[in-house]
Amino acid sequence: MTIKENLLQRIHENEDCPICMGIIKIEEKVYIEPCNHVYCIWCLEKWCMAKRICPIDTLKLENVYVYNPVEAEIKVVEIKHVLCQFICRDSHNKFKVMTAEFIYAF
Repeated sequence: MTIKENLLQRIHENEDCPICMGIIKIEEKVYIEPCNHVYCIWCLEKWCMAKRICPIDTLKLENVYVYNPVEAEIKVVEIKHVLCQFICRDSHNKFKVMTAEFIYAF
């Protein structure tokens, strides 16, 4: 059985998101590889902005699978690295440019 077939079998199970502790709606389910834990799409998106590891077992995220209810298909979503620059004030109230790298999956 492939990963996608396994996840399609699990799609209708009632599962709670380990981040927000809410029951995940079918159209918001996200599965991660290699550990196959399940999250809300919104929770994992926020989590991936800071870290690229599973919140439960801290394994490095390889793939993120999102259920598409329109096509009844699970798709792999790309995890992207984004470099952002922003202006902030330092401890002496002077402006300076900061750079940060964000990782996100959507």
